[in-house]
Amino acid sequence: MKRILGVILLSVGGAAIAIGGEPPLQPTRLRIEQRHDEPCFAEQQPRLSWWASGDGHGRAQSAYRIFAASNRDLLKKQQGDLWDSKLVRSGQSHLIEYGGTMPPALSEVWWTVQIWDEAGRASGFAEPRRWFVGPLRDQDWAEIGSGIHQFTGQVD
Repeated sequence: MKRILGVILLSVGGAAIAIGGEPPLQPTRLRIEQRHDEPCFAEQQPRLSWWASGDGHGRAQSAYRIFAASNRDLLKKQQGDLWDSKLVRSGQSHLIEYGGTMPPALSEVWWTVQIWDEAGRASGFAEPRRWFVGPLRDQDWAEIGSGIHQFTGQVD
């Protein structure tokens, strides 16, 4: 009788772990146009990607929300002055086209993403990444010579 009771309790306990024991997925490895390095100069509408990381089998992202801001502090407040994609119900996490306001050439753009898993549970926001808006017009190229050192730390 004790053996049967032990098997029943073990089975019930195991089911509880399987049903909701895994934490929500987390967005990791944020990339801009498939690049991991910083600083990164990007096109006018770069494509953003991330990995949905987590334990367990059959896990999947079911939605995402992207914030882009002109500075990192705004993202800490969960504000995107350049873009808030709102909730997008999609499992896509690869090459999402930036849909926000484009700041002037040589400006800095910070971004982060929050994802939802297969059970509808929200992650925290990913560690923010940044890119610099590349030259958009011919006259922007002239500014690069005088301003590039602020991005690379090198002096002409």
